[in-house]
Amino acid sequence: MTASRVRRSAQPDPAPTAADARLRGNMMKRAPEGWQGGRARWIEDAWRGTSLERLDREPDDVTDPRELERLRELHGLFSAVNHLRDQLPNSSPDPGSSLKGDDAKTDPHQLSHLAKGHIGVALDQIHALDNLVTKAESLHPFATFPLIRAAVENAATALWLMQPANRVERVTRRWRLAVADSDYSKNFHTAMGGKLKEQTTHAERVDGYQKLAAKSGITDKLTKATTTTIMREVDASL
Repeated sequence: MTASRVRRSAQPDPAPTAADARLRGNMMKRAPEGWQGGRARWIEDAWRGTSLERLDREPDDVTDPRELERLRELHGLFSAVNHLRDQLPNSSPDPGSSLKGDDAKTDPHQLSHLAKGHIGVALDQIHALDNLVTKAESLHPFATFPLIRAAVENAATALWLMQPANRVERVTRRWRLAVADSDYSKNFHTAMGGKLKEQTTHAERVDGYQKLAAKSGITDKLTKATTTTIMREVDASL
């Protein structure tokens, strides 16, 4: 596939394709409740005016309808991601929503802030891929995979964090991610051989998270949430 095949069209085409419907449906199922008015509004805001953009021309050298469908789906994804990326800085949990309640239980390390951060990283990685493919018109055989992997892992982490229907489990997952971040910090400082001094130790930080979790009735020992665990649990839930 050459990059020129996914170049944007300046004018939107009002006729949605099967790729549009499939991508829109997948996004609708994964949108967080309580964010920008719930799933429907969150997706409508992200989708309006973006998903219906088309390829500027049908590539002459592509005759397989399945490849054309994939090209349209990729282009629709890039368009939707770019609009979401513009909307994200102004997004926040709706008052009275479950997500707003989660924030109250995880103050001062609000759950929605962490979810928004992971979503932002995922969108930024796809935006970089879009720039590489549609603006630089360059499709490297291997260089795109780190961008894709980072986007998938961060999107999966945001989904894993907000997915449980039970608030106690969502809050627990937020603190487990805090333990993971603390462990990464500890490992970094260890690798630096003492050249950088931590203000608090890993054990002290984890003890603080455990005390904050206890305020929500969470008494189980907090364990580190690894990327492997997150990816497996999200994959099993889809």
